[in-house]
Amino acid sequence: METRDVTITVREFGYGADCQDYPPHNLRGAIEAFSAALDEIPEPYRETASIDFEPYWSHGETFEYVRITYDRPETEAETASRIAAERANMMKWIEEQEALIRRRKAELEIA
Repeated sequence: METRDVTITVREFGYGADCQDYPPHNLRGAIEAFSAALDEIPEPYRETASIDFEPYWSHGETFEYVRITYDRPETEAETASRIAAERANMMKWIEEQEALIRRRKAELEIA
């Protein structure tokens, strides 16, 4: 099985259902919050940690948004789940295409 890297979100600050709070505006608060987030990342993956300051867009407006993430390889369970989901999607597509072929054959009276 081919494993891939997955991006794990540690914390989100700003506007949105998953956000914990707005980003701290004073430097000390920001450093403490970002340090705490870094401490939540398992040691082997801290080098992959990143912080994203892109604004959140909603209904034509922008809102403050900060996301802290890191990358790690998929677990065996995640790989198996992803492959099963991909297979299920492929099988659904095949069934839809086969149904379309049957309809077109019936329309054209092809046996």
